[in-house]
Amino acid sequence: MKMRGELEIIRSNNVKIEIEVLNACPVCKSDKVKVLYRDLPDLTFFSSDQLWRLSKCTVCGSGYLSPRPTKSAISLAYESYYTHDEDNKNSELISNKLLSAISGRYIRKHTQGGCNNIVDLIIYWFVTFFYPLKTYIDGKCRHLYYFKCKPLSLLDIGCGSGKFLLFAKNMGWDVVGMDLDAKAIKVAKEKGLEVWEGDIGQYDIRQQFNVITISHVVEHIYNPKQLLKQCYRALQPGGYLWIQTPNIDGIGSYFYKRHWRGLEPPRHLIIFNSKTIRGMLEEIGYESIQQKYTGLATFYTFKHSELIRKKEKNLNGSKYTTNKVWLLSKIVVAEIFQIASLRRNEFVTFIARKPANSAKNTL
Repeated sequence: MKMRGELEIIRSNNVKIEIEVLNACPVCKSDKVKVLYRDLPDLTFFSSDQLWRLSKCTVCGSGYLSPRPTKSAISLAYESYYTHDEDNKNSELISNKLLSAISGRYIRKHTQGGCNNIVDLIIYWFVTFFYPLKTYIDGKCRHLYYFKCKPLSLLDIGCGSGKFLLFAKNMGWDVVGMDLDAKAIKVAKEKGLEVWEGDIGQYDIRQQFNVITISHVVEHIYNPKQLLKQCYRALQPGGYLWIQTPNIDGIGSYFYKRHWRGLEPPRHLIIFNSKTIRGMLEEIGYESIQQKYTGLATFYTFKHSELIRKKEKNLNGSKYTTNKVWLLSKIVVAEIFQIASLRRNEFVTFIARKPANSAKNTL
């Protein structure tokens, strides 16, 4: 096996891509590993005709691509990525519009303490007692209305075109976004948002924000622990980090295996479980670490996992049709199972706090 840093050049869609092979887990550095899936194609954004291999560490349980694109080549995998599309087509679905309307009314009552009409009141109490929907809204809001801090300063890493930043700004937060995608940054700036192009390591940020959010970003990062350390430095003492990422031990991974939407080769370099995320947070020095359940996540991931399975079956010459009744049954079972077991949640979601007595130049 090639050592980390040794390169191989492969041709993909008539483009040369540099890849590197890892000789140890990028999270815990163990060399005890098993191959989980071979010959994984990119059936989500079709960025490459290369097939990828996902290995799993037998010590910490993290999954990771090896071989994987090098840092200099990874941008090729993002040329058709959804953050380039300001009006992501999924947002136009009637179901998403309905969820957005319900979320807006619930949040207004939750944050302002009053209802404009009887419909708002009915929606508020319906959401309150329908636990999966309530936790879905909490997750979409990244639990912002639970943070008791002043001033309301927030940094969103991987902000894309700024949809969440705009939501937080309308809630009264002073927001800053950060993203590597120049096209997404341009769209966010056109919305009047303050956004920075690049990664947090390029900026000298010291104790500036009370909340930092990282939503479905850490799985794309070559050095996730370094990112979490940089966030620690950029938080005010007593500030909060909110992080969410696909869960390799989740119910969706169990049902769909190589077709699970959370794999997304080659952009998802490392796929974590709750143990590995918690372990990194504890090692860095975060405290009051809480894992949160996010309801209804399976509605999205199961649907797209079915599409990936269908695409691969069709490419192999087999006809595959999704049984919608069976799919809905799996989703219902998965949601119930997730409520009972945080470890099997579709997403790993954590809130962690920087100690209030932290020195300014920690780490």
